[in-house]
Amino acid sequence: MNIIFAVEIHTDSAKALADSLDVAKVDRFPYFNTLLRILTTRCMMQAVYFCSGMDSDFHHYGLASPIYTHFTSPIRRYADIIVHRLLAVAIGADSTYPDLMDKHKQSALANNLNYRHKMSQYAQRASVAFHTQGPTLKVEQHAFSIFDKVKVTISLDDSNIQHQKIRMALIDPVIPGVSVPAPDVEPQAKKPKLDR
Repeated sequence: MNIIFAVEIHTDSAKALADSLDVAKVDRFPYFNTLLRILTTRCMMQAVYFCSGMDSDFHHYGLASPIYTHFTSPIRRYADIIVHRLLAVAIGADSTYPDLMDKHKQSALANNLNYRHKMSQYAQRASVAFHTQGPTLKVEQHAFSIFDKVKVTISLDDSNIQHQKIRMALIDPVIPGVSVPAPDVEPQAKKPKLDR
C-alpha cells in the first residue's frame, strides 16, 4: 500500500524553511512532522568549527544570522574549553596559552574537532541501527534471535573514506546464497615457552 503525503517545503531562506516545516503536518500521522524535520536536518551541511583568521564566512543558516560564534558552558566539550581560552586571551585575561594566537594551529585543531565529531555521529547512528533491529531476524528459513551463537567474518569497507563501515558476513549457520565461506587463516605458530 503506497501512501502519498502532499506538503509544501520552501527553501528560499532559513525562515521560509522553518515556517514551512512548522505547517507540514499530516492528519492521523502525528510523527510525520518529526520525521520530516529529522530528514531535513540530516541533509543539511554539518556545522563545523573553523579558525576565524582563516575563513570569513561567519553566518548561521538555521538562525538566519550573518555572524555567529559557538559559546557554551565548558563542562562537556573540548571545543567549549578552547573557545573560553580564546576569549580569555583576546581580552587579555590569560596569557598561559600563546599557541592559541597561531591561526594555523587553531585551524588544525578545528579540523580535528570536526573530524572527531563526525566520527562520533557515525558511531551513534550505527549503534542505533544495530540496537533497533528488533528481537528476531528471519533470513530465508532461519530465524535469528538476540544472543544466538553465530560465526561471522568482520572487515572494514573503506571504499568511501568519509563513510567507512564495518562489514560482517555470516559464516555459520550456513544459509545458501547468504553465508560466505570461512576465510583461510594460517594457524599462528605457537610461541616457545621460556623456562624459568
